[in-house]
Amino acid sequence: MHGELLAAIDRVCRTDGSVTITAVAREVGVTPALIHNRYPDVASTIRGLAGRHKRDEMTALKSALEDERKKCGQLRAENGELFAELRTLASVNEGLRRQLAIEQDRGAARVVALHRRRTNAE
Repeated sequence: MHGELLAAIDRVCRTDGSVTITAVAREVGVTPALIHNRYPDVASTIRGLAGRHKRDEMTALKSALEDERKKCGQLRAENGELFAELRTLASVNEGLRRQLAIEQDRGAARVVALHRRRTNAE
């Protein structure tokens, strides 16, 4: 039985990735209590593997979190630059609007309405 449990641990690790006493017991067809009570060394091995798996997951998650924080920092910096550019463009746009209004007022004063002559055919 001891050998079967160790083989089951290997199979569960390869297929599922995360090994638990319940998963190994299910693989062999015994109860988890049997592993705890009769094979404490196997239970200890399983707990060690489960802990290592969790540590590996935590390390991967911490690494991913750090990468996302770096990206977030870069995006915040880019966002700040774009807001500064937007403020500059808004100021230039307002100046151009004022200049256009002045030019339109000047042009309106010089516009003369032309009336169309009627021809005899009309």
